[in-house]
Amino acid sequence: MNKSNSWMFSFIFFVFLSSFVAAKAVFILFFQASFDPPFILQLTPLYLLPAVNNLQLFLFSLIVVVFDAYLHIKDTRRNLLYSLIPTLIMLSGVSSVIIMNEFSVEYTVHYLLFLFLLVILVVDHRRTLPAIKEKVKPMPSKAFKHSGTRVFHLPSFAFVQPSSSKRISLGFTSNKPLKPSKKEQEIEDALKERIKNRSYSKKEKKTLLSEVEMISDLCRLDDLTPSHADVLIDAGFRSLKELSEGDPYTIFKVFSDKERLPSIGVTMERVERWVDSAKTFIEQEKSQYLVDSPKYLNRE
Repeated sequence: MNKSNSWMFSFIFFVFLSSFVAAKAVFILFFQASFDPPFILQLTPLYLLPAVNNLQLFLFSLIVVVFDAYLHIKDTRRNLLYSLIPTLIMLSGVSSVIIMNEFSVEYTVHYLLFLFLLVILVVDHRRTLPAIKEKVKPMPSKAFKHSGTRVFHLPSFAFVQPSSSKRISLGFTSNKPLKPSKKEQEIEDALKERIKNRSYSKKEKKTLLSEVEMISDLCRLDDLTPSHADVLIDAGFRSLKELSEGDPYTIFKVFSDKERLPSIGVTMERVERWVDSAKTFIEQEKSQYLVDSPKYLNRE
């Protein structure tokens, strides 16, 4: 039963019941009619008290019914919470009649009232519960749709690496990522191997992102792989700038470990190419920065 149907059920029930009791009140007060049917006196548990007369019982029933009907017509969450009280009062009055008497067709109206009030009580309770918000799936960012963007798909989070920049940031992944280059695939494989079967805290993720950024920067050199970048980072060469300022012989000594050398194949000539290429990259970036900077920053 959805919200509109449940509201309509409660609305029709209480409009009918309150209209019937109100019409009966007119006949009783102005035309001295009898207090029939009996259930109009038994909508509250007060009928169990012998000191209360029929007119008082009827007035109490009228007040409870009209008040409950008003709360359901003014359909708000607060009113529904308040309506639980008069509904429980009527339910207790009708249920006490059913409990204290044997099952009989004579109490059919009481059975129906008990059933309707019980349904309304359950529905009102469900409608007053806080709504559960559906989880909204994030849409891929438009910034990642342009050419030259690479998205790394990893088990716990994703890295986005623009090919024209060394900066890596967290972001939403595209459903159809661009085909990775060989170098990008090597970086991705290295990252997957590093986070394999591990869970990271927020601080560890931040550290890992920093390492990924450094690896990506160093791997801008054509013949420098993620394995080489790991060794260089451990040795303190964490960017192309630091690599360009390093001594080739010192860098080569970092790779002189007999366990590392055969697996990653580093020679002195290769290290010298790295240093020269890093210097070229840095000079090109400086030149590009001067071109892109405002004119007043280029004044001597």
